Amino acid sequence: MDIARSFFFADANHDGDLTRAEARRLSIGTMSFEEMDRNFDGLISRFEYEDSLR
Repeated sequence: MDIARSFFFADANHDGDLTRAEARRLSIGTMSFEEMDRNFDGLISRFEYEDSLR
């Protein structure tokens, strides 16, 4: 599954951000979540997600 599709799959409400609960669908651990949340808003945007995986 490519990066965009995996984000779409995990983003249950399709608001463009992943909450911690949604990120669990991707097996993102707490430390990884915090590292991906680069602006510290408690969410992972699609940009943050894609940028972290490249």
